[in-house]
Amino acid sequence: MPTPAAEPSADPLASGKSDPRPGIALLTSEKASGPPPGLDRDIIRRLIRGKMAAVSACYNAGLERDPGLRGRVNVEFAIATTGKTTVRKTSSDLKNGADVEKCIGEVIASLDFPRTAQETVVTYPFVLEPG
Repeated sequence: MPTPAAEPSADPLASGKSDPRPGIALLTSEKASGPPPGLDRDIIRRLIRGKMAAVSACYNAGLERDPGLRGRVNVEFAIATTGKTTVRKTSSDLKNGADVEKCIGEVIASLDFPRTAQETVVTYPFVLEPG
């Protein structure tokens, strides 16, 4: 079985501004002057990338059930001032992929970020396709 490519789409944290294009993460607590005090896009990106093996495991489990499974999962989550993560919602275009979507949400919910001065809301897309 091929190893899945469960990679986030091209640098979803590259823009903190409101952008109608799909695949752009929105840091909704971010002001025009930059990210919230104490929270850096690179930290968010690094911590999510550190969990990509777990995201791949979610996808691999889905591929076991449906070898044609592919699509996009978007996870909206909040990072509290304490650094704890709460998933607000997940959405996807995966057919028969509810378990994968739920699993990826659980992976994101397990992230612990550094403390920040204010809550940050992030929408992060994952593009899933066999690799």
